[in-house]
Amino acid sequence: AQLKEAVVGLVFGYKVMTGRSATIDAISNLPLREAYDAPLWVRSDRPVSFDEFIEYPTQLQSEGYRGLPVRLDLRFAPDLFTWRENGIPITLNYRNTPVEQ
Repeated sequence: AQLKEAVVGLVFGYKVMTGRSATIDAISNLPLREAYDAPLWVRSDRPVSFDEFIEYPTQLQSEGYRGLPVRLDLRFAPDLFTWRENGIPITLNYRNTPVEQ
């Protein structure tokens, strides 16, 4: 039972093991995860916004006559295949400021 508590503590990121020795009194039971609710995956149960995935404030911006591409990493559940479908619907709104000449 103690070994199981220690393993659960390590696996789920509790900072219970610090120093040369540690005593684990108890670890509360973790709630079960819902299907497809991994923190870094794109949600499949509701519409999502690109700003939920940005890593820094200006990630969705580019400037200049030949600006750099805007890149955004999206992670989907591995069993959501789209190659036989029409793909994933995206509503994209963007602004373009005229380039000064």
